[in-house]
Amino acid sequence: MVQRRNGLEKYYNIERERMIENTLKTREDTHGSFRYQAETAQKLKEALRDCLNDRYLKRYQLEAMDMICGKLARICAGDPDFADHWHDIAGYAILAEKELGDKR
Repeated sequence: MVQRRNGLEKYYNIERERMIENTLKTREDTHGSFRYQAETAQKLKEALRDCLNDRYLKRYQLEAMDMICGKLARICAGDPDFADHWHDIAGYAILAEKELGDKR
């Protein structure tokens, strides 16, 4: 029983690794290389932080900005015609706007 269980665990681990590799390959096609995307995202985030000049933003505002930077970096590094990137940017902007409520 132990050998069979270990064999199944090994099979599932190999299968899981294969699925992860397939996901990473698919993402690289749409998101670009992880290294380039990460470098671009961090540069964008740093530029925004520098522009704040010690102004206080709420955590949800900072998070929305960070997530939008990540999506912009994916557009730069990957497929700019991948609609999900643009959709996600709109989504994070809407989430931040909803948090503001009636503060227009």
